[in-house]
Amino acid sequence: MKVWSKSELRNSFQHVDNHNFDSYRLLVSDDGAQYSVHDTVIRSGETLNICYKHQEEFVYMVSGTGYVYDCFSGVRHELSPGVCYYLSIGDEHELHAITDLRGICVFTPPTRGDEVHDDTGGYPAINDLVE
Repeated sequence: MKVWSKSELRNSFQHVDNHNFDSYRLLVSDDGAQYSVHDTVIRSGETLNICYKHQEEFVYMVSGTGYVYDCFSGVRHELSPGVCYYLSIGDEHELHAITDLRGICVFTPPTRGDEVHDDTGGYPAINDLVE
């Protein structure tokens, strides 16, 4: 068993804060789970072009408003508290934050915790990361 607080992760490698999002990686691969959990806020007005080539992602929206645009189907899905969405590997999408948009994200396979989106809009495979 492991018990910790989100606040303990501030200023660690599991807290990634950049100009368009602030993400706490609550559970990561080193914790031994088969998935990782992130608590992420996309900042108001930001758009992220994302395509995870190595992970599936489930998102539960906690607060804020925005939308996710499915680049394959051309369909726009409104996001607000209580809305969920799931992405298979390779689902190219755009995430638009109208207000600060907070989601709890579950990735499988798990992330290491310090990843940032690369130029393809995804995270590298965990085996591709340099220690």
